[in-house]
Amino acid sequence: MADAIRMKRMPLWILSVCMLFMFLLPAETSYAHASLIQASPSPNSHIDQSPKKIQLTFNERLEKELFWIKVLDKNGKKVNDHKAKMSKDQTKIYLDGLNLKKGTYTVSYHIISADGHPIESSYLITVGKATAGTAPETSSSHGHGSLSFFLLRGLYYFLLLGISGWIIWGLITRGKSLPEKQTESFWFKYLQWLFALAAIGMGTIELFEAVGSGFNLDAIGTALISTGLGLSIMVLCFLAVSGFALRQFIWFDILWVVVAMTAEALSGHAITFKPVGYTVILDVIHLLTAAIWVGGLLLISTHWTGEKVKDFLGPFSKGAMISLILLVITGILSTLAFLPALTDLFQTTWGILLLIKIGLVILVFAAGALIRRSIKSKSKERFRQRFKADFILMAAIIAIVGALTYSSPLPANEPLTWKKAQDSFTVVTHITPKNPGVMNQFTVEVASTEKPQYVKMNLTSLSNKSVAKIKVPLKMPKHTSDKGKTYTYQAKGQYFSLPGKWQIEIRILDQDDNETVIRKKTKIYQVRQ
Repeated sequence: MADAIRMKRMPLWILSVCMLFMFLLPAETSYAHASLIQASPSPNSHIDQSPKKIQLTFNERLEKELFWIKVLDKNGKKVNDHKAKMSKDQTKIYLDGLNLKKGTYTVSYHIISADGHPIESSYLITVGKATAGTAPETSSSHGHGSLSFFLLRGLYYFLLLGISGWIIWGLITRGKSLPEKQTESFWFKYLQWLFALAAIGMGTIELFEAVGSGFNLDAIGTALISTGLGLSIMVLCFLAVSGFALRQFIWFDILWVVVAMTAEALSGHAITFKPVGYTVILDVIHLLTAAIWVGGLLLISTHWTGEKVKDFLGPFSKGAMISLILLVITGILSTLAFLPALTDLFQTTWGILLLIKIGLVILVFAAGALIRRSIKSKSKERFRQRFKADFILMAAIIAIVGALTYSSPLPANEPLTWKKAQDSFTVVTHITPKNPGVMNQFTVEVASTEKPQYVKMNLTSLSNKSVAKIKVPLKMPKHTSDKGKTYTYQAKGQYFSLPGKWQIEIRILDQDDNETVIRKKTKIYQVRQ
């Protein structure tokens, strides 16, 4: 009966705040971590004859199972039954044995990155003569992009940190400063059930998204047994089930928290950056210190009306301050390990969210200082108001972290499509994949009443003045049609030799010897390999 009364007294605003910040998470963002850095043939390319094979190169190691490449004709029918293969270093997949007739084909592929993120994408290639001026867009679909998944992920992350922190505080104080045991046991069991449902639900969603459109029972079995993602899902299930055995033995409590924090670190960004040992250890420390803060806040909020909670405020105030300082230090070190340059923070959703998180952490320090002042002055009303503010900030930070986990820290190089009308020409330029140090496809389409005498392209590095101007040898492919007065020029090569800022210059000479010069600046980001 007493437990029921306390449950009614539970501040409902706490749950409302958590749900509000989860709903505010961005639902449409790119969350893939592995990215395609080179494709042969290139996306949207026109080639004279059938390629012998299709090869895709990625910027990081892939899971060795659950990958495929499909080539579909204009009717959506597969034109090859061969199975895709993977290179020994697990960064390339390829499909050979191709014999494509003239026409336009869709190249569709599915992979799972090393950190467990599934990616499905597709692009078009044209074999033989085709209508000039066409440039079909690529399409892609990345896992973990739905709002429902982020709701579940946010709840899971909050409960994982809360339960782990709850256990840690029990070990630190040996139960002496914790609230009354009967009430605490009731709330802990409540959290255990919620965590089990969230963990199993999240594991199920990740499993189905990893299998993708190739769904079948064999694929599910392969995903669970033969991939790192499958191991991660099984660890989730272990944590969910074994969580009901917590607080029986101290050694098991310690083991559970260590496994939970390590598994979370191994399923995030840390595992994909080098040195892996360093980044993983940083992430484990970051998670443990976050658990101390979140677990302490959760203990206080669930025992709002208890008298013994006052004895816990002193140890929590000191512990929370130390944990926040460690959170800041490990967060800074991890960011430096992830990013080539701090200026890249402003180029990605991950960076923007991190800057917002930093701002919220500064507010948490301010709230913590005010809470400690309230404890010393023994002002209950001020303490309640400031504690609510601290809890709201915690909920906001967890919501942001839920999005950070599935956002890529590194800026992505998107294929360039640039249209410019100048003088008597309309020029459309395509560069794909626009990555440094790899084979890029350069296509320039010039619409004019007369065929130009020449079309030239020069690349100038604006970041490294010691690099001389690079000439891109554009040529008209054999399959180009002059119909519609659009003239196509192409080249392929590693002309973007370095990352950094570049200027693209296109020079066109008409039949009256008048030269038109158009320029565009672009930035090429370093690709992690």
